[in-house]
Amino acid sequence: MTKTLVCVAWPYASGPRHLGHAVSTFIPADIVARYHRMKGDEVLMVGGSDMHGTPVMVRADEEGVPARVIAERYHAMHEKNIAQLGVRYDLYWNTADPHHKTWVQEIFLALKSKGHVYEAKMSSPYCAAGRHFLPDRYVEGKCPNCGFARARGDQCENCGHLWDPFDLIDARCRIHGTPPERRETNHFFFRLSAFEAALERWMSKGKEHWRLPVLTFSRSWLEEGLKDRPITRDLDWGIEVPVPGYETKRIYVWFEAVMGYLTATKEWYRRHGNPDGWKDFWFDRDARHYYFIGKDNIVFHTLFWPAILMGTDEKLTLPYDVPATQFLNFSGERMSTGRGRGIWLSDLLERFDPDQLRYYGIATMPELKDTDFAWEDFAQRNNSELLAVYGNFVHRALTFADKNFNHEVPAAGFLDAVDKAMVRSIEHQWKKVGQNLDYVHLRDAMKETIQLARLGNQYFDEKAPWDLVKKDRAACGTALHVALRVVRSLAILTAPFLPFSASRVWHDLGYDSDVHQRRWDDALDDVPAGQKLRVGKPLFAKIDLGA
Repeated sequence: MTKTLVCVAWPYASGPRHLGHAVSTFIPADIVARYHRMKGDEVLMVGGSDMHGTPVMVRADEEGVPARVIAERYHAMHEKNIAQLGVRYDLYWNTADPHHKTWVQEIFLALKSKGHVYEAKMSSPYCAAGRHFLPDRYVEGKCPNCGFARARGDQCENCGHLWDPFDLIDARCRIHGTPPERRETNHFFFRLSAFEAALERWMSKGKEHWRLPVLTFSRSWLEEGLKDRPITRDLDWGIEVPVPGYETKRIYVWFEAVMGYLTATKEWYRRHGNPDGWKDFWFDRDARHYYFIGKDNIVFHTLFWPAILMGTDEKLTLPYDVPATQFLNFSGERMSTGRGRGIWLSDLLERFDPDQLRYYGIATMPELKDTDFAWEDFAQRNNSELLAVYGNFVHRALTFADKNFNHEVPAAGFLDAVDKAMVRSIEHQWKKVGQNLDYVHLRDAMKETIQLARLGNQYFDEKAPWDLVKKDRAACGTALHVALRVVRSLAILTAPFLPFSASRVWHDLGYDSDVHQRRWDDALDDVPAGQKLRVGKPLFAKIDLGA
């Protein structure tokens, strides 16, 4: 049994989440967590809302309300939408919690005492019109790398390149539209450069299972040479810097938020009466920590966070895998909450079955390159794959057995070559799905799961039970038994991907237990003859975009 920590990126509590967030973080993390629970691993899935990012402040300024009002509003929305999507965190938390604040400040001071955090002067953008320093996202300009006209002062959201605000071409204050002035101010820096050699050694071995874009991007940063980074900002919203003279500054959110994976683990154990239990996950070199993020956060999790862990305590567990996704775009442009551009999760959940959203997200997941959302593709994949292949096979097998064999699973008699081949296909596909899930190849895992349903349909057509029941009832019963055995396997194999429909299929097969409590290898077991079926309506409805 492996200790498996599933860490999910912390979305800013600054607005509604779009489908891109779900596809890059919530859904893949949930799949992996559910799969490892079914394998019998000790799993903890943690994350929450980032309450302190400057996007929260921008929204608050736009609405004329305190930042806390914005953060609490959207934290509640995130929590609701995530649950509606069927994503099962062990702890969905938020960074405004006082325990998080205390633990972040402790890590800050520990790093400072070891010389990994130091004080220095830096030039920061200052708005003369507003008479205050400008947080990075209050500065906009043209990206020197890709030419995007509205790059932020910390990062271009189009190409993902990290910037200093003064690197931008024609930089301007987002509020007043005026060029920022350079003014010196004192800040604390994290001595990232001191960890370059250690990070190079760590990155050079045991990363064969990492996605190529993640490795390539991280190694390119190392090749350019790592620079120390500021970890405080001239803000009044966020976690206070625990040093005299810094009362008007706050800990920079990039430094604070990545610590949330550690602090959330501590919080989960604190709530369960075992305040030192977190060490079982964080001081075990055999534990596997997975980080589910978008590509714009890669270096924060492959370089910055590992360096913080190394500096805090060299025995802390480093990431096992960072399966970052690329972007899910809309009409060729990146979805963005800050720009008000996206397919909003809350709207989608009002219109569609959550498993339809999950299926589309998995089937088109941008694991290695950007993909583009299109409504026609969304409908086509659900109608021709999820409905016509998986849903159709399950409904055919269940309803025919229900109508013709007294609402029971018929007994299996003699298995001919076609029957035996179908049973072998169950194990063959089970192995393929599991292997892909082990390597976080989620698109392929979903594809191989649907392939089992496709093989089930082919088997059903070849056996033609509508004719067989008239000629040889016993042989028909055998064919339906084998088909229902495939349905049973599909209920277990789809459980990590499509949790709602998996539960329905399991119930329709006559089980009173929870399919999500089954072990992964239970997919190879037979379905009991004579078990009463409870067939309901079809799993999925056809998506009609014109309705």
